[in-house]
Amino acid sequence: MEAPTNTNQPMSTVPATSSAAPASAGRRVGVIALVVVMLVLLAGIIAGLVFAFRTPSLPPGADPRVMDRPIETIQAALSASDEYTSKSQFVNAGLILDRAAQKFPDDQEIRLRLARVLIFQERFADALEQFEQAIRIGPALAMIHSDAGTVASRARLDDRALFHFSKAMSIDPKEARYPLYLAMIHLRKGDDAKAMATLLGVVRLDPGIAEAWGTMAQLMLKENNLTIAEQHAKRARELQPASPRWRHVLAQIVKRDNRPHEAIELLQGLTPQEQVSEPGLLSTLAESYGMVGNPTAAAVLYGNAIGWRSGDPELHYQAAVWARRSGDLRGARLRVNMAGSMGHPKAAELLAEIDADIERERAAAIEAAKKAGAP
Repeated sequence: MEAPTNTNQPMSTVPATSSAAPASAGRRVGVIALVVVMLVLLAGIIAGLVFAFRTPSLPPGADPRVMDRPIETIQAALSASDEYTSKSQFVNAGLILDRAAQKFPDDQEIRLRLARVLIFQERFADALEQFEQAIRIGPALAMIHSDAGTVASRARLDDRALFHFSKAMSIDPKEARYPLYLAMIHLRKGDDAKAMATLLGVVRLDPGIAEAWGTMAQLMLKENNLTIAEQHAKRARELQPASPRWRHVLAQIVKRDNRPHEAIELLQGLTPQEQVSEPGLLSTLAESYGMVGNPTAAAVLYGNAIGWRSGDPELHYQAAVWARRSGDLRGARLRVNMAGSMGHPKAAELLAEIDADIERERAAAIEAAKKAGAP
């Protein structure tokens, strides 16, 4: 029999809000925490953007402390840049001078110093901009125009170089260096006539400049005017007898005049290092040896040159060419294989020709042996 239910005892009931209230409070705390985190992150992003806009990115090798160094006066800026320059810290010196240029935009010395520091960093176009600012500030000295022309030339801005060297000439018409530099730009632009006219002006101002005589000799050689070319080259040699360049120019002229023995005599007197260092000299000497029927000497010449510059594939290739001409096919094969391993574009073709020569030589030897009755 079931126990009777006591209807007078109150039922134990839990209010509906007793479990929901803590959950709701927890959600509110979580939302508040999330908002706080988002605000912190947003503040960090804003601070980072502000820092990025206010603080320029520094170039590689820069010391961030440079940006905090005070430069209240022009002399302070120049002294600070000198300190960094004396330590070969050209990036830091440039940062100091760049800040100074912004603070003192019309000071010429700051612009000149900044241009020279930029040259040390090989930032030639930027250096040109600073030289041109210095010229704008004044005084526009011939020497500053010449420096501007030089860095414009290094930056391959030939029209700017022509302008600045021309201005330097107009300011100081008695200085022979300025037309000399101008002539070199004309040459690079392929205007030989203007270059020659300018060089003639150089030697009228100063007949003791070997560069002018030697360059005129090269221009006369291009025109095949060998008599005048030789006269100019000899004048250059008289002024700079130790220069391999003018020996080479004179050797090119006498070789063109079918006087290879004189060319050989001129160039044999140079050391192997000098022969390698002067562009085109080895080719001139090797061709001269070839003209007198001595390809072996040309092969030896390139072999010696390899000792000074073993990583040059062209030297190995030319050594192979001349070894082949001298009849040393095995030696030629070794040289051309080395040139090929260094990536010379013509090595594979020459190797095939040498192998064909070796095969013909072998076949000829077999045929000769048969004719002689050898087994």
